[in-house]
Amino acid sequence: MNADPQQRLVVAVQTDVGCVRTENEDTVYGAGAEAAAGWLALLAVADGVGGHDAGAEASRLAVSGAVKSLANSAGDPAANPQGRLLAAFTAANQQVRGLAGSASERAPGTTLTLLGLDASTLALGHIGDSRAYRWRRGQLTQLSEDHTAVAEEVRRGTLTSEQAAESPFRHALVRGIGLADTVEPQVLTAPVELGDVFLLCSDGLWEYVGDPDLSAVLRRAAEPAVVCQQLVALARARGTADNVSVACAFYGTPLPAEASPPPAPAARRNWVLVALAVLLLSLGLGVIAAAVYSLKAAGKRPDQQPAPTAPTSPLVVPTPYPPMPPIETAAPPPHRPTGASSSPSSDQDASSGSTARTSRPTRPTSTGGGGNATPGGQGGGTKAGSSKSQSGNTGSNGAVGTTTPDKNKSPVVSETPPPTPPQENPPEGPSGGIEPRH
Repeated sequence: MNADPQQRLVVAVQTDVGCVRTENEDTVYGAGAEAAAGWLALLAVADGVGGHDAGAEASRLAVSGAVKSLANSAGDPAANPQGRLLAAFTAANQQVRGLAGSASERAPGTTLTLLGLDASTLALGHIGDSRAYRWRRGQLTQLSEDHTAVAEEVRRGTLTSEQAAESPFRHALVRGIGLADTVEPQVLTAPVELGDVFLLCSDGLWEYVGDPDLSAVLRRAAEPAVVCQQLVALARARGTADNVSVACAFYGTPLPAEASPPPAPAARRNWVLVALAVLLLSLGLGVIAAAVYSLKAAGKRPDQQPAPTAPTSPLVVPTPYPPMPPIETAAPPPHRPTGASSSPSSDQDASSGSTARTSRPTRPTSTGGGGNATPGGQGGGTKAGSSKSQSGNTGSNGAVGTTTPDKNKSPVVSETPPPTPPQENPPEGPSGGIEPRH
């Protein structure tokens, strides 16, 4: 065994009568390298059946016979752990079978669980319903299997674990030491890791202290003796009706749940290869993504470009009719009458002419044979006996349809002018005036 204190193997055991019984039929064993029968440590728990002295004697004989057998085979280089354990269980069964025919009411029997430890391997031999556990990095594992009628039903699937816990036959053994001429123990070997904790116990403990409570104690405890003390006290606090026995071994300092041993070199190489493969894959995906992004940014290929569309012009809505230009009417320039207008009454005539322009121009009419109007001159004659006189057109600058009164009379506008057609803008004559209407 390595002398390093972090790799030392420490064991501790404890047993108690429990809260109901007066006799303790359990036997517990724990030894270091000096008495481990060839191992660095050896643990054993036996729970006798048969009542009183017979059960206690059966458990004692089973443990002593098994340890003696293991010690005898320790010097045999050809012996293997499994063969040594099978021989030890056969010897223990013969010892207990020798008690048959005594005054006991029934044949004695016992459970037996043995655990041998060295620096790299454990060897477990088990029969009955005592149990062996391993605590490793925060995980509790049951190494042994129960050899009871209800446990067999659970393994076959005909009962659930909850139904088995409530069954009245949950302690009825189907395999054990002393129950038959031959035994069929469970034997196994497994690797050991630094920081492992091993726990063996009778059913007086595990029936009252479940796996969560076992884990809580193992997580807090710093040494095996503390584990034994706390578990026995917890079982008694819950009123255990059976004897309570515990054996515990620490292989170095227990590791916390998050801790783990360093990986082997081959495992490290494998992780490096996996990391490189992931890195290369990530780089490849990055290159592809960059190329796709560049293509999208530069546009699609020429053959995939959309066809150009003609520019659209603004919509022009035609009007049903062209717009009408505004009509401008040129106002006639102001004029003064010639000839008669040179008389002293020219101002009165001008005012009369202004009054005459307020009505539509009319063609002069004559009733008697007066003279016709001549361009550029005055009216030629008057009707005899008439009180009114009319004049023709007054020349290029004269007003159309005006009357020329006498000097001593006021101008008079024609009372009933005939309707005249609408006029257009007449063209200007040579002198810039309005041509007379013929």
